[in-house]
Formats: sequence, C-alpha cells, structure tokens
Amino acid sequence: MPADNVAAKPGASGDPLLRTDYLSGTSPNELHVAAMKLLKGGDGVDNGFLDHGQQAMAGSLPVAVASDQRPARSNIKTAFGRATASGNTSAIAAVTGKKFRVWAFTLQAEGTVTVKWQESTTDRTEQWVFQAREGVVKNPGEPFFLFETTTNNVALNINLSGAIAVNWWIAYEEF
Repeated sequence: MPADNVAAKPGASGDPLLRTDYLSGTSPNELHVAAMKLLKGGDGVDNGFLDHGQQAMAGSLPVAVASDQRPARSNIKTAFGRATASGNTSAIAAVTGKKFRVWAFTLQAEGTVTVKWQESTTDRTEQWVFQAREGVVKNPGEPFFLFETTTNNVALNINLSGAIAVNWWIAYEEF
C-alpha cells in the first residue's frame, strides 16, 4: 500500500529504500520491510533527510545500542574440583531455602569410569562412560540451562562408578 506525501532520496547504494522480501510471490501473504538511512550512511555522507537544526537535535538524543541484547547474569557462580571416591562427592553444598540451576559444566576422567550429576541420590543427568583422558563440555548458552535441582536444601553431587579421579567445573546459580 503506497503512502502519500513521501519523498525518498537515494542513499550511498543508490536505492532510495532498502526492501527485503521475506516471502516470494505476489500473493497477499507477501511481507516487505523498508529501512531508510536518516542521517549519515556508513560512508559518512549526509543524506539530507533532515535539515541542519533537525540533525543537531537528533544527534543529541540519547541512544544506546548494545552488542549483546541479553542482560548480564550477575548471579552466576562457579565451582571446580576433583572427585576421587566411588559414589557421591559433593560439588555444591546445600544452601538453606535454595535450589540450583546449572548453566554449564565440564568433566574429564583420568581412567575408565561412569560419571553423572545427582541431586542428593537422584540423577539429574544421563551418565557418561569415560576412558582415560576423555571428557565432556556442556554449555548450551543462554537462555537455555542444562538442569536444575527440584528440592530446596540439597547438595549437588558428582557420582562416580569407581575410585577414578574426575576433574570437574560447573557454572550455576542459586534460586
């Protein structure tokens, strides 16, 4: 649908408007997005869409463009260690009134062993069977987390099938 009383001047590319077709064809389902450079293009040339006073006013408007649109997570904690005993080893001690949400972890075994994360004695992950010097890195990236405990006031444990050393690191938050 055309707009009335609209005049567009070509930018550095020579196109007055940049049009991107998201759906092909001429059906009513066709979607177009238009974008215009209002002040200066990437080439630094004044495109003349605004007069000098308007340009000065627009230049004084506060604009913040973040390179990462996700908010920073200031509540992420990390822990690391070395489990050597068969069975459960506490990785994160229980915190009164809190559960844990795990964002990332690494495991690296020094011998043949099966490893899994547990909440008390309940499995929170699948188990991995490692040979010497094998490991895993799990980090899906935000907004996805790997797992969380389901009960308050319980430790998060690393569970080994045998007395083989496993080095671990974990990024988590309490909630």
